[in-house]
Amino acid sequence: MERRDRGGGSSSRNPHGAPVEEEEELEDDFDEFRLPMSHRPTENLETEGLEQASVDTQLTSSNVGFRLLQKMGWKGKGLGKNEQGITEPIKAGIRDAKLGVGKQEQDDFFTSEDNVQRRKLNIELEETEEHIKKREVCNRTLIP
Repeated sequence: MERRDRGGGSSSRNPHGAPVEEEEELEDDFDEFRLPMSHRPTENLETEGLEQASVDTQLTSSNVGFRLLQKMGWKGKGLGKNEQGITEPIKAGIRDAKLGVGKQEQDDFFTSEDNVQRRKLNIELEETEEHIKKREVCNRTLIP
């Protein structure tokens, strides 16, 4: 099967068919409009009338999720066949968005106070074993 050049000379093209030079020019033009990832708006941000989401406050009947649950038959009672289950929402922890799934749990484990204290104790034990070995070596050399 024969491939045909669709014109445009010898300039290279990106997968979408646009010449690479044009794409690079567009990238340069967009750079002046880009903000850093850490940027937070400080001006012209209307926050009055916005309600902070919280699991500590009851959902109002105007909430879309609340209405959806009611349409599905939920009456505000416990979940399960005998309504013995939980009624409170499950609280989600705060996690770093840059970490992968499960990484935050691993970091929390290694930085928890119990593990840090245990690591300190293990280091002390290793140091005492080293001291014991040094003393034994010193004692052997001193005893004729």
